[in-house]
Amino acid sequence: MSPTTDDQPAADRLPVRVVLVRPRGGANVGAVCRAMKNMGAAELALVRPEFDWEQARRMAVHAADVLRSAAEVESLAEAISGCTTVVGTTCRPGAFRRRARDVREVAAELARSAAVRGTGPGPLQAATEDSGLASGGATAADVAASSAALAEEAGLAEPTGVAASRPTAAGVPSGPAAFVFGAEDTGLTNDEVAVCHQLAYIPAASAYPSLNLAQAVLLCLYEVRRQWAEWAGESLSRPVPDRGEGPAPADAAAVESMLVALEDALTEIGFLAEKGSAGVMASIRAVLARSGLDVREVRILHGIARQIRWFGRGGHEVVRDKRRRGEKLR
Repeated sequence: MSPTTDDQPAADRLPVRVVLVRPRGGANVGAVCRAMKNMGAAELALVRPEFDWEQARRMAVHAADVLRSAAEVESLAEAISGCTTVVGTTCRPGAFRRRARDVREVAAELARSAAVRGTGPGPLQAATEDSGLASGGATAADVAASSAALAEEAGLAEPTGVAASRPTAAGVPSGPAAFVFGAEDTGLTNDEVAVCHQLAYIPAASAYPSLNLAQAVLLCLYEVRRQWAEWAGESLSRPVPDRGEGPAPADAAAVESMLVALEDALTEIGFLAEKGSAGVMASIRAVLARSGLDVREVRILHGIARQIRWFGRGGHEVVRDKRRRGEKLR
């Protein structure tokens, strides 16, 4: 799977693996890849996929590298190998799903936990890269054997058939967290839900809470990315490009001169009555005062005032004649 670079911001190398169980729509899978790349996630595992790969490639567009590096496996156990926390997603009620929590709560916990802090490749990623397996070429036997070998090398047992994560020297798990999404039409089965450490749901309208697969992936990853960036002390806001110093703020005398000219012009065309319009002009002054006008803006407004007076003193006839002859007004 695609490695990340050290010079990327933490929020742009999100250590979360996306697991799609029995995905059937090529367009959906391609859109999932785009969502992953948008949010900085690179690890994708596909459990018994049934989709059209060419359709997925077309939909992935600039995220085709995420699709190419995806690991294709036969079981959920293989797909989550090396992950320290496994989060299943669901929108359905039921006895097995009562523990589901708002994805925002789960994301906050992941961002604070060691499961999301490790940015190195997990066993599944390492196995895929070391063996040269790419999308469509990683068989279940190959990935399972590689994962088992790595677990054995680390001296770890595999309780209930799910590979445990490799500990760091300090004994803290370093594998990524996994978000598991079921098939588009049925979601995760109860057996698959039972494998997940946590369950998350996305708050939606009760009349139709089922989201499109790619939309669900995007929302889950966004919540983790937002919390992860906050934990890392980074901002998700785009940096404002430096365009150099802008026009200087207008001084009070220039603003007042413009306001007097504007008041005279509005009075001349009848917008302001000669008496009783003090309140209207006060409101106009207040609006412009809140704007923090610069030198250029004051010049423009002053020019508008002059043009209004010129237009009211016969300039409208000049404008009408020029338009009739098809001439430019200026």
